[in-house]
Amino acid sequence: MSSLTEREYRYWLAKNGDRRNNNVIYANLSVLLSTNKDIEFDRSKVQYIYFTGIEDSSLNFITLFQYDAHYALLDYTDNVVSMCMDTNIDIVLQQLTPEKRTQCRITLRHQAKLSPAEIDALKGVVPTDFISSTEKSDLFKRYVADRPNIDLSGLYTLSPEDILGTFPHKEIIMYQNPLFTHFEWLVKFPQATLLSIWYADSITDKKLSEIPAQILTLELHGLPSITEMAIYEIPHTVKKLIVDSNLICCPSGQSCSDSVKINTSLEFLVLNNTSLTKDYIQTLVQHFTGLTHLFLPENVFRPDLGGDSKLIIGKC
Repeated sequence: MSSLTEREYRYWLAKNGDRRNNNVIYANLSVLLSTNKDIEFDRSKVQYIYFTGIEDSSLNFITLFQYDAHYALLDYTDNVVSMCMDTNIDIVLQQLTPEKRTQCRITLRHQAKLSPAEIDALKGVVPTDFISSTEKSDLFKRYVADRPNIDLSGLYTLSPEDILGTFPHKEIIMYQNPLFTHFEWLVKFPQATLLSIWYADSITDKKLSEIPAQILTLELHGLPSITEMAIYEIPHTVKKLIVDSNLICCPSGQSCSDSVKINTSLEFLVLNNTSLTKDYIQTLVQHFTGLTHLFLPENVFRPDLGGDSKLIIGKC
């Protein structure tokens, strides 16, 4: 049996390698490589992260990412950073011992086998096809053509300007898309009502206020730049809000509800944050007067609702 082609193998690595910590690595590559003065690093050239294997008993890790035309293997062991780069993916991955390949959940190319689902996916456009592509607009149209929803996961180099025309999709997932720094592009998806945002460090409280009225369900996952004020910045057209982020505390002495209008539209709220204070939650309930369902972590304060309240409070 012949080995996989480079396109097949790149997709296989992206699907089968350990991806659980790719978001952390992507966000911190610049800091990690700043300690190695022999490496001139430009994060804008990072086009894809294939996998990240972390040792269970330490913070040591190995990650493979696309750096322009090169495959870059970064090894962080005992606070020492080393990197191997080459345009030949086989040369790069041969640097890994069998134990480290197991840690990353990968095999060398001649040992890799595609699953039936992977074979079927490769008949169309897959996220790794965007790497080094100069035809992203056409590629995007083909990528979303047969998909019921828009999933931008792994499209690190796609920008809103690459999305030409309008599309009928109703649900959109943003997952580490560093070039999506605004929400004006949502006009290209006039039927979209659900927006799920993951690990976007450029999204701030103020940016959230710019989300258009068409979005009725909003999910915020792991956004490092939003504060407790973010919930009050959500447009009043949103009816369902899920926040799975550690909200930065407001400055001392400042009330997060200062100068904001009462929100009667939000009906369903999930706050998966264990650091929320009693005052914050009580103020929140008083502000969102249309709430019918509120879900909080088990160990977080439950507000005093009064006898006539119809608000249902559950655990998340």
